[in-house]
Amino acid sequence: MIRLSGYFYQFTGMHAFLTGLIPFYLPVILWRETGSLALISGFISLSGVGFLACLMLWENIRNSRYSKMVIAGSFMAEAVLISLLVSEELTMGIGVWGASVLALINGAYGCFYWLTLRALFIKQPKDGREQKTGNRFGNFQLVVGILLKIGILVGAFLLEAKLDIWLVLLTLATAGVGITNVFSSRNHDSIAFSLSGSAVSFKQIARFNPGNFSRSVFFLDGLFLFLESYFWVLSLYVLSNQSFSRLGVIVVGLAVILSLLFLAIKRHIDAADSRRVFILAVGLYSLSWVLRGFADEGMTSTTLSVFIISIAFMTSFFRLAFNKLFFDRIEPEQAQLFILAKSWFTQTGVTVFFGVLALVFWAQGSHPDVIKYVYWISALLAIPYLFYIRQTFSLFGLRIPFLQLNAFTGKQQ
Repeated sequence: MIRLSGYFYQFTGMHAFLTGLIPFYLPVILWRETGSLALISGFISLSGVGFLACLMLWENIRNSRYSKMVIAGSFMAEAVLISLLVSEELTMGIGVWGASVLALINGAYGCFYWLTLRALFIKQPKDGREQKTGNRFGNFQLVVGILLKIGILVGAFLLEAKLDIWLVLLTLATAGVGITNVFSSRNHDSIAFSLSGSAVSFKQIARFNPGNFSRSVFFLDGLFLFLESYFWVLSLYVLSNQSFSRLGVIVVGLAVILSLLFLAIKRHIDAADSRRVFILAVGLYSLSWVLRGFADEGMTSTTLSVFIISIAFMTSFFRLAFNKLFFDRIEPEQAQLFILAKSWFTQTGVTVFFGVLALVFWAQGSHPDVIKYVYWISALLAIPYLFYIRQTFSLFGLRIPFLQLNAFTGKQQ
């Protein structure tokens, strides 16, 4: 019997722990080293370039006799990223050229990690005949959340104590275990099955257009993924008095609270109308960016805590709803194409949006308060996610997009 879930959680668990050690703190480290929002934005944009450059390489390896190397490569790339980052930080410091190299490696790591993760996820067994991706993705969020936060706490302690060499040793040890597991005979069948599937060409990716404004929404998602994982983490660092340990404690505290909330809702989201859930999630997500713009060190501890918890819940709820909708729409025979196309358009968005932001910050300056205006603009930019559930209607012979806002009434159009 093929144990699909077993290896999937081994892979996600080890990578979550590794991500918590240093990659989670990348925006903070870049800020402490350079104090430049322009450089951070440029770093993100170049990471997108690195991802795009490796995408077809990943697909070619997956479709070869050496398919296991896409998994091993994800651990190798993360180990190289962390080792090189610590090396630069301890020696000459992180300059423009050093950051550029790190960004490209970060993009390569992101490519091998995320594409492999999605390939493993879509081959996970479903509960019965109905699609239970809300529950499955909820389980994934819980497992990743716990191990990520353990990594974050360990990383915060070692960074605060300036024990950077231990970060490298711990990374190499964990990555070594991860690579060993890839070539273990007990995981052979599950890995082979998860990475199986017909080859996908770049021409197929470029022509990918399943409707529902998918390509435009995926492009837009590139902006928000890194606003969440880089800019908001940097904001939390500023709000925590620029302390690694306090940032780690805040994030872990959020993880505990959100874990309890998602234990309560992750099964119910499958029973609810996915359109209603998504419309609500987009509304809350847009509101979360408004709240981010108003979060300030001058707030009382209670008010700030309410803001941060609310933002974390709204963001996680949106990601759960969006990913459920995405995975529910994947047609089994085109699963690999969906995964690659989603990544291609999203990373193109990453490259373009943050390339523009790098120029804006270079011209306007890098004071942290500037970020709040980015957040408020993002609140408006989040609304177009609703096009992902749109219909069309005809007016004077023209087919015009129309959102299914009647989803709340339960009626069909």
